[in-house]
Amino acid sequence: MEFRILGPLELAENGRQVELAGGRQRKLLALLLVHASEVVSTDRLIDGLWGEQPPASAAKVLQNAVSQLRRSLGDDLIVTRAPGYVLKVAPNAIDAGRFASLLEEGRASLAAGRAIEAANILSEALALWRGPALDEFAYEPFAQAEASRLDELRLRAFEGRIEAELALGRHADLVGELERLVAEHPLAERPRGQLMLALYRSGRQAEALQEYQDGRRLLAEELGLEPGAALQELERQILTRDPALDAPPLVPRCRQERRPVPASTTVRPRGRLAVALAAIAVAAVALVGAFLLVRDDESPAAGVVPDSLIKIDPKSGKIVGVFRVGGKPDKPAVVGDYVFVASKENGVLSRIDINSGEVDTRGQITEPAGVAAGADGTVWVGSDGGKRLRQLDADSWQLRSVVELRQGSGPWRVAVGGGSVWASHNYPAGVSRFNEATGELEQLTLHELSNGQQFSADVAFGGGAAWTAVNGLGRLGVTRIDSVGGGSNAVPVGEVPFAVAVGFDAVWLTDLVEAAVSGQPAEPGQVIRLDPMTGRLEDVIPVGARPSGIATGGGSVWVANGGGKTISEIDPATNQVVDSIATHYYPYYVAYGRGFLWVSLGREPFAF
Repeated sequence: MEFRILGPLELAENGRQVELAGGRQRKLLALLLVHASEVVSTDRLIDGLWGEQPPASAAKVLQNAVSQLRRSLGDDLIVTRAPGYVLKVAPNAIDAGRFASLLEEGRASLAAGRAIEAANILSEALALWRGPALDEFAYEPFAQAEASRLDELRLRAFEGRIEAELALGRHADLVGELERLVAEHPLAERPRGQLMLALYRSGRQAEALQEYQDGRRLLAEELGLEPGAALQELERQILTRDPALDAPPLVPRCRQERRPVPASTTVRPRGRLAVALAAIAVAAVALVGAFLLVRDDESPAAGVVPDSLIKIDPKSGKIVGVFRVGGKPDKPAVVGDYVFVASKENGVLSRIDINSGEVDTRGQITEPAGVAAGADGTVWVGSDGGKRLRQLDADSWQLRSVVELRQGSGPWRVAVGGGSVWASHNYPAGVSRFNEATGELEQLTLHELSNGQQFSADVAFGGGAAWTAVNGLGRLGVTRIDSVGGGSNAVPVGEVPFAVAVGFDAVWLTDLVEAAVSGQPAEPGQVIRLDPMTGRLEDVIPVGARPSGIATGGGSVWVANGGGKTISEIDPATNQVVDSIATHYYPYYVAYGRGFLWVSLGREPFAF
């Protein structure tokens, strides 16, 4: 069981969200999580749930609420222990516990001079945050102290990650982020010192000195204090152009984790004096270039982490962005200025802003799966286990429409084209076609498999037809569904067909060759090229192990080798693999858009 309090309260089991009935259950769980592994008395629970005027039946209602919560969590997690109850969970079962552990690990790496490693670890820690801690309980007395403590640690993590990046020569990229951080925490001296240093190293000495004067004035007006000795010393060094402040050599950003966006770092007010006392000296920042050394043995993969979406420049083959999302990320889609990707393990949908790099993750959509770009800036989201497809506004997340399967379940792959939405589903295996404008079911195409063992895999649209990969005993291959007449024909080809893409006057089908079952060794796979009009086999191209994802764009066909750690590039003119891009973790799926490759990375080899 996984508990998440770094944002809205969420509960997940085996990667799927667990719904809690009613607000009282949520509040009770939050209260127990704040005091995890501690005995919380009945009186304290009643006070937390009802305040100073509980009803006469409070004790009985609490017992019922505990019983209901046990049914959701399992009887072994909530233990009755006088004078109340205790929630028995390991620290790493709570995202706040994992965050604290990563924060300490990142601080240790920073103190040891491993700047790239520190930046990566602290970025991973910050990526766990989905909003203010215990957000929905912001005005509940039982949550305020813990939320403030966590928010303070979050600020420390931002400061540590920025210190590491300053040691990597990233000052020019940090100025905007630091300006926002200082605006949110105007009395904190460490971020102001980091901003002064970043401005100075960017050739903006006058602005750096002005930041000092602004901070000095605020401290005097608000608290009647002068800046600390470290900040005063930094001002002196900037005035004299002390060589100790010179920038270290620049380390390319592809070596480290994506910088979390600081706009959401705001902490709840705790009083001016508390903020001032929390300010940390910046002496280490002033001398960071002299003492933090980049190890020569740091590999270019140091910033890549599993359970992420990576951005690859297809021209250079370099990873130029890493965006932490949920576990086992699914097939991404580029929609306007965003990339959307669902995470099977966590049941969340993430949106990456292509321009700013900001990641916005939502958990309110039931079992999100494959996504596809729709009309008018919308995104269609499939479901891994339900029956519904949802259309969302890409900018606002607002729900536009919902369509529901009449037969089958798990519309986990979606394609849009020909004025229709095409959903690939199972039980029975097939494709449901909906009118994109009205949501009306237009066609249901079932796959004819011999003995009921059937699996409907990917679906793509192109050349006036929808194409869906099919595998099951008795028929393996791809089915073509004409968008005009609605006629369909199946093409039996391949051993374990899985992913499909259309482009360059061809249909491209990945063949896993061997069943991609967890624990089995991954054998080399292949890509099958078909004629889009006749379905005739044109070529078979060997690629890497378990080719689980495929996309076309930028003059090439791109294959995610989910059993290896590479992306294969195929030249459609020669049907040859012309390049292989290392991803350092297992690439499950790939999409092409806005001139880049977007690849979902998993921790383990691809399996279904």
